[in-house]
Amino acid sequence: MNDPELSTKVTQWIHYGEDDLRLARYAAAMGEECPWRLVACHAQQAAEKWLKALLVCHRIDFPYTHNIRLLLELCAPLTSWGESLAAAEELTPFATSLRYPGEEEQVLPAEATRAIELAEAVRQRVQMHLAERGLGWDISATD
Repeated sequence: MNDPELSTKVTQWIHYGEDDLRLARYAAAMGEECPWRLVACHAQQAAEKWLKALLVCHRIDFPYTHNIRLLLELCAPLTSWGESLAAAEELTPFATSLRYPGEEEQVLPAEATRAIELAEAVRQRVQMHLAERGLGWDISATD
């Protein structure tokens, strides 16, 4: 990528996504004491930020949204893999509905684990896409 300012912006989105995934994985390792709803929330945030990094890379404006389907739709013209990540839409409800009191829905460990897996799939696809455009990051450094 020849634009240092754009590269910096994309990298910032990537780092924030990496932080969210790292936190989700760390919390999941707590076992019984784990706040599974927060694991799922951070997994959703990670996927969201990586998709936004891709959009920033292509200078595509996006609305303030946590809707993974909408972000995938915005990415679709830029990629050939958008439909293969359709399952990542499952992450959208974890963005807000479980962060606040009053929503009594629990997140089970299996659901939170699936959320991490979905976020990792988004991460891998975005990483490959950005690497093809000369903007990569070492995903092994944060695994």
